[in-house]
Amino acid sequence: MLGKMRIVRGLISIFALAALFSACSIPEQAETEPDKAAVSVMVTGSQGRTVFPQVSLADVAGYKLFGGNDGAEETELAEFTDDEITVLLEPGTWNFTLNAYNENDDLILQGKVQGRQISLAETNQVNFSLSALNSGTGDIHITINFPIAADITLITANGEIETETEEFPVQENSGEFVYAIAGVDAGDYIISFNLFSGDELRAVVSELVLVRGNLTSAITITLEGDDLKRIQYTVTFDINDADGSTPAAQTVYQYNKAPLPGGSGFSKDGYTFDGWNTEPDGTGTNYESGSAFTPEANITLYAKWLENFAVTFYADGGNPEPEQQIVADGGKATEPDAMTKEVYTFDGWYTEEDFENKWDFDNDAVTDNITLYALWTFNIEMIYVPGGSFELGRDLGTAATGDVTPVSTVTLTSFYMGKYQVTQEQYQAVMGSNPSIFSSNPADGEVQGRRPVDNVSWYDALVFCNRLSIQERLTPAYSISDSTNPDNWGTVPTSSNATWDAVVIVSDSTGYRLPTEAQWEYAAKGGNPEAPGYVGYTYSGSNDPDAVAWYSSNSGSRTHEVGLKQANELGLYDMSGNVWEWCWDWYGDYTSDAKTDPTGASSGSVRVYRVGCWYLSVSYAHSAFRAYNYPSIKNSNLGLRLVRP
Repeated sequence: MLGKMRIVRGLISIFALAALFSACSIPEQAETEPDKAAVSVMVTGSQGRTVFPQVSLADVAGYKLFGGNDGAEETELAEFTDDEITVLLEPGTWNFTLNAYNENDDLILQGKVQGRQISLAETNQVNFSLSALNSGTGDIHITINFPIAADITLITANGEIETETEEFPVQENSGEFVYAIAGVDAGDYIISFNLFSGDELRAVVSELVLVRGNLTSAITITLEGDDLKRIQYTVTFDINDADGSTPAAQTVYQYNKAPLPGGSGFSKDGYTFDGWNTEPDGTGTNYESGSAFTPEANITLYAKWLENFAVTFYADGGNPEPEQQIVADGGKATEPDAMTKEVYTFDGWYTEEDFENKWDFDNDAVTDNITLYALWTFNIEMIYVPGGSFELGRDLGTAATGDVTPVSTVTLTSFYMGKYQVTQEQYQAVMGSNPSIFSSNPADGEVQGRRPVDNVSWYDALVFCNRLSIQERLTPAYSISDSTNPDNWGTVPTSSNATWDAVVIVSDSTGYRLPTEAQWEYAAKGGNPEAPGYVGYTYSGSNDPDAVAWYSSNSGSRTHEVGLKQANELGLYDMSGNVWEWCWDWYGDYTSDAKTDPTGASSGSVRVYRVGCWYLSVSYAHSAFRAYNYPSIKNSNLGLRLVRP
């Protein structure tokens, strides 16, 4: 209960009842029996009177005594109205229960005595202390008295019994309010009362009410003049070294609320207003601007300021480029609008240029100036090629014209291969330039950037693979002079170069690379011959070259947008003709021995490329056909396709 209050509660004590019965009644006596002991049963009082002061006990109209000897079930032994009775019982170890009833035969009190020894040779007395039952239902009756001069017009009640606040208009000049509820489940409840004079809250009363079965919790609360006097508090505002106008102080009556001003009219350079605090340094209690504040004394509230930090976005070519954001300390940055970048997919904002930690706009707080970096994933689709064994050099299908001998059995580990030949837009995005001779005038309806890049040397392909791997945070595959960074390799050679020819593949690297000749032919033929649905076509995906290949008779003397012809069984496009595709291997004669993951000849002067191309006849489009050229050569027929382990 808040405020100064005097409370008068009604209580009928079991002690008082016991004293009353002792003064007015004579204990009932039992006839003696030689094999039974006389047991005096007496009600001595109720337990927990200090814990249970609010209950007004109904008059006890009578008692029933129950008992059981040596573990037997308790049965009724006696019924009596006085506070004492003598009964005859057989010796033994007894458990007793004494129930007290009101005039309606409701059980209101109960006491238990366990394990009491009853003997013929001793005086046997059993004293019971009774307690109210914390079960069933009881009633609540609360009376609030207050001075008529206080002009109380409305009282509201809320708490653990009522789910919603109840309002009770108060009769003029009554000076009394009665709150009564019947049939409340036994338990401990807190009920709060707010007393209003018009719209002004004059007093707040909170009471702990203990409800017990078949009893009435009767409470009387008397409010005196000091409980209802009109105390005023002043709320003063300090803008805490800011510039502008300080909000005017507010005076409110006790228990009433002061609306806290917002941040208009004052500001602090480099900071954001974040409400009010009870301490100048912001270490006290925070209150939001615009909220309702209930003062308990005169108080000064200080403007709370949060330092502003800049969030800068490095879009790395993405559009639209996000603007810098100013965010208060501990606040959250707003995720920028979606961006686009040709041939890339946006993959989030990161706190470092090496993209170690992704920024979570929903949960990460800004605590300093920060730059966030856009991560872009290159749009190069890779197809999984399951490993298996096949015959390298075998010319398959209905259009076969002859094997490339000697044919050998080759077993390959699974790998990934580019779904399409590398396009001009992809090459441009990685290398910064487009070397293609067919850099314009695409066929009707075709997209220029989606045509395969051409005029690429084998040396150019090494640079492209490593630059793309670095960009995608993969381990680059190729090392020249102990470096995987193409910036350290020097200018791309325009003629055969021993240093570049000594390139090696880095063990366990994860980056992009050119396919081996065996990988290329295996994928072009549709992969594992033991796979369900495998056919074994002459061309990659068909025995009909027009379905899968661009060659001299259907190309119109130019390259075409990738993916317009039919894919092969693995989902790979243009593997029988558009541009030639460089492979890793030095060119050398085949051998007949079985091989696992071969990488070609150990040395040579020319490198392998495979598949037909736009300007040659269909005879060059067989999946088993081989071709080669110097690694520095580039022309309108030469492009590339990528693989990864």
